[in-house]
Amino acid sequence: MKAFVLFLAVVVFSINRIYAQALSNDPAFGQIVAKLIRYPALAHQQQKVSEAYVNFKIDSQGKITDVSVLNATHVDPSFKKEISRVWKQLPTQDRKYKGDYVLPVSFMLDTKSQLKRAKPESSILIQKSSQYTLSKAVVVTAYI
Repeated sequence: MKAFVLFLAVVVFSINRIYAQALSNDPAFGQIVAKLIRYPALAHQQQKVSEAYVNFKIDSQGKITDVSVLNATHVDPSFKKEISRVWKQLPTQDRKYKGDYVLPVSFMLDTKSQLKRAKPESSILIQKSSQYTLSKAVVVTAYI
């Protein structure tokens, strides 16, 4: 019984260490993305909204690689271009964050009477959920 309790304690400790080292728990990353990203002017003029699921990897050196938009067919090219611009500017991350991530980026419009947002595409997340760590969404809001 003591061996089982010790084993369980080690497993819980290991899981907590892995979870604590996930990029999704680092608020600075989302803040950097939020600071760099802008609502595309053309999308703003055309009153377009979108929710993009940005998939990327952090390699053993902390470099961000393999950036793609999982739901690219449902995301306007102006939003994809902005995401590409921002991800090229992101700094190298701590090596402890090595892994595969998805960061939802919501582009919304705030009209004086309502908040216009895209419908989330959770089916993409469900299909690939075991392959990556999901980070907290970054919201980009433009005003009309």
